[in-house]
Amino acid sequence: MRKILGTLAAALAVSLGSAKGQTITPGNGQHSAVLPSATLNVFTYRPGACTPGRLLLVFHGVGRDAGPYRDRSRTLADTVCAIAIVAEFDSERFPTEQYQRGGSTIALVPQLVGWAEKRPASPACRTS
Repeated sequence: MRKILGTLAAALAVSLGSAKGQTITPGNGQHSAVLPSATLNVFTYRPGACTPGRLLLVFHGVGRDAGPYRDRSRTLADTVCAIAIVAEFDSERFPTEQYQRGGSTIALVPQLVGWAEKRPASPACRTS
């Protein structure tokens, strides 16, 4: 149940805007996202069989294990032709009150989307 909630229920798809900057290449990746309010370790997955037109934001659980959440979201990302983005919210900077209980980390979500929108190479989704 935790896997389902962590991967599917906490996933949010948003449309990609225009592409600028460094791209997220197909397959698994790991990046340092420098946001206005924080720098986050971000695990990514980009499908290789289509040109993604969406972002799939996945939020890890209390174990703070962003990498495995990215890995479990690959099938969904392939199915909907989306780039999976899983930011790691470490417990030192983002304690339970800030992360799990809807604290100030909610303000980082639009910043994370803005960071990701500048990375993809094409906003049009095309399945093969």
